Amino acid sequence: MARRPGAPAAYGEDFSFVSPLVKYLLFFFNMLFWVISMVMVAVGVYARLMKHAEAALACLAVDPAILLIVVGILMFLLTFCGCIGSLRENICLLQTFSLCLTVVFLLQLAAGILGFVFSDKVRGKVSEIINNAIVHYRDDLDLQNLIDFGQKEFSCCGGISYKDWSLNMYFNCSEDNPSRERCSVPYSCCLPTPNQAVINTMCGQGMQALDYLEASKVIYTNGCIDRLVNWIHSNLFVLGGVALGLAIPQLLSQCGRAAPCEPLRYNVCLGSALPYGATSTLLAGDSDSQEEAHGKLVLWSGLRNAPRCWAVIQPLLCAVYMPKCENDRVELPSRTLCQATRGPCAIVERERGWPDFLRCTPDHFPEGCPNEVQNIKFNSSGQCEAPLVRTDNPKSWYEDVEGCGIQCQNPLFTEAEHQDMHSYIAAFGAVTGLCTLFTLATFVADWRNSNRYPAVILFYVNACFFVGSIGWLAQFMDGARREIVCRADGTMRLGEPTSNETLSCVIIFVIVYYALMAGVVWFVVLTYAWHTSFKALGTTYQPLSGKTSYFHLLTWSLPFVLTVAILAVAQVDGDSVSGICFVGYKNYRYRAGFVLAPIGLVLIVGGYFLIRGVMTLFSIKSNHPGLLSEKAASKINETMLRLGIFGFLAFGFVLITFSCHFYDFFNQAEWERSFRDYVLCQANVTIGLPTKKPIPDCEIKNRPSLLVEKINLFAMFGTGISMSTWVWTKATLLIWRRTWCRLTGQSDDEPKRIKKSKMIAKAFSKRRELLQNPGQELSFSMHTVSHDGPVAGLAFDLNEPSADVSSAWAQHVTKMVARRGAILPQDVSVTPVATPGPRVAAFSTLPPRPTPLLLGSISSRLD
Repeated sequence: MARRPGAPAAYGEDFSFVSPLVKYLLFFFNMLFWVISMVMVAVGVYARLMKHAEAALACLAVDPAILLIVVGILMFLLTFCGCIGSLRENICLLQTFSLCLTVVFLLQLAAGILGFVFSDKVRGKVSEIINNAIVHYRDDLDLQNLIDFGQKEFSCCGGISYKDWSLNMYFNCSEDNPSRERCSVPYSCCLPTPNQAVINTMCGQGMQALDYLEASKVIYTNGCIDRLVNWIHSNLFVLGGVALGLAIPQLLSQCGRAAPCEPLRYNVCLGSALPYGATSTLLAGDSDSQEEAHGKLVLWSGLRNAPRCWAVIQPLLCAVYMPKCENDRVELPSRTLCQATRGPCAIVERERGWPDFLRCTPDHFPEGCPNEVQNIKFNSSGQCEAPLVRTDNPKSWYEDVEGCGIQCQNPLFTEAEHQDMHSYIAAFGAVTGLCTLFTLATFVADWRNSNRYPAVILFYVNACFFVGSIGWLAQFMDGARREIVCRADGTMRLGEPTSNETLSCVIIFVIVYYALMAGVVWFVVLTYAWHTSFKALGTTYQPLSGKTSYFHLLTWSLPFVLTVAILAVAQVDGDSVSGICFVGYKNYRYRAGFVLAPIGLVLIVGGYFLIRGVMTLFSIKSNHPGLLSEKAASKINETMLRLGIFGFLAFGFVLITFSCHFYDFFNQAEWERSFRDYVLCQANVTIGLPTKKPIPDCEIKNRPSLLVEKINLFAMFGTGISMSTWVWTKATLLIWRRTWCRLTGQSDDEPKRIKKSKMIAKAFSKRRELLQNPGQELSFSMHTVSHDGPVAGLAFDLNEPSADVSSAWAQHVTKMVARRGAILPQDVSVTPVATPGPRVAAFSTLPPRPTPLLLGSISSRLD
């Protein structure tokens, strides 16, 4: 190895010399643990931000995510000193690294010694953690998987025995427990069956009701604590060899307190018989006698309407208000008993706050203390007062009232208002569907003349609103509305899509939202097409040629992306008033981002193109009246009028939509507050606070206006109806008249309009036949005959004062052409007498009228 700069030449004299083997071994192991430290920090940050395992945190003294982050950061700094110190041979960093390792070793040694000395306390702490984990077994999937892994790995069940699972509200053996898992144990307690292809998850059914010998034939009956202790004893030297030395130190806590005992005057606490005969009022800070304590328990019984809270708070209340007292020593409730109520009974903290004597402080609730009340079987059924309904689905729970969810029918509106709104939607939805369907049928009836841009864009706009109206009217099928907006447990559908519900809500949302967004995007394309087409009037330039495929790509893909994004964030909510599922009924921010923002952008862009288009038409009409025929000028006036009315309606409907949504946004917090007060009033959740005021009648003080909801829907349905009015023209009547004649086989006596250019081209193509037979008449097929499309007024030609001639007049064109010498012998050439003149500089959007050719003069004489 090369010497360090400045090192002595002789090896024996350089005391700072580092062996290459030691150097790189030290670097390698520090680098390995440095990488591990970064992984620990990353896992800790992920767990802290993403998992939100409140149930698991209630079982542990320290948040595992925080522990991983702290240990990872310390390990990162320590191994960083080791890596850099060994690689750069920096004495200062190496000394720091060695000192830190020494401190860590001493701490591990001290922890190991304390673990042996306080082994009983360690056992008690582990027992408390396991029992608390059993209580929260169903509340967190990660915790559930951890318990199942531990029971399988150690071949055990429960903490002390398999009957510890009665601590869990779902596995409780009380007769009033409605759970299907009553008196059961998890399947991870079951003995493994050889050659079993499918795991029997119901093998633990009813095992707690069996005695030890009978249960041992099916499940593990030994507790996990004894198994864990035996495992530690068996691997003690291994654990010491790898310097783990982990233990759980705790301070000695007193589970009792000196207090005068008095005989029980009430042998029942919250409906359950007490197994002891003396008590004390020392622990209840708001009661001086047993009568007062009994009265307080009656007040606390209002929490019966929060089922999951009621199941865990009954033991706590009895342990505080009517504790066991023997030999002038009252039994203190354990901290686990207190902490088990913090999550399910969050409504107490939010509404009133816990009294000081019910806060989980160490002096009132020491750790590791057994309680007699934990063996009492309480009535844990509970109930939910309307408008809440009982549900076991955590996603349906209403805020802090665990076990209860909001009923499917929106309680902010009465039953009569629901019926009124449903009739309103049926009427306007049907009208919108019929109007848009008529428009689609009109286009299809004369598709050859209607399939022209920009008019055909109105076909796609009406198709979108027609599909959307179908989504709105789907709720009127038998039983469809409840299937769309309600969950299986009778609560509102919120945060769809979910894995355990049908797709009816999602399907209706996709139909309504996708159709709405596609329609508004087509509106922008329509205004852009109008703008560019008006600019090209009078020229041969086709501004939309080659762009139609891009129109379809934009209008169908952009709503698809928005729809997928909403489904990805699961913000589709059902509403019984409207009868559909839509984005952001619950969280209005998503409605603002996915509905109002796109519509507002459409208003700006579409309004710009619409105004530019109208200005272009006005400029043509005002600045160049001499270049316009009377027919073209009339069509321009008609088009500007219709565009003005259409723009006014579009802007008006968008303004109404924004106003109604802002009304919802600004008042939603007040409505939710009023509803919460109403829920608490209905549930009579008094939370232990007495009052002399009479119980008031429960009512929702602030509710949304049904009229505003109707106006909002009118704007949406009105937009679809206004889009269909573009075909409410005379041309539409003629289209249906021709269609009827074609279907019934009747003759159509309507005068046909034929383009002069097509007529003259037809005459030239048959000039030889006409020369041989001057009396022959020209025949015109339907491809030569021209009709106006249903959207009349948007297609006009500024180059010809009268663009069409009648078919009857056209039949005499051969005689007129022959009289003027237009049909010449084959050896005679046609020479133009003039060439097209220069463009009119004063009107750049219109080409000049060419001086007629010799044969072209026919058309000018025929005008």
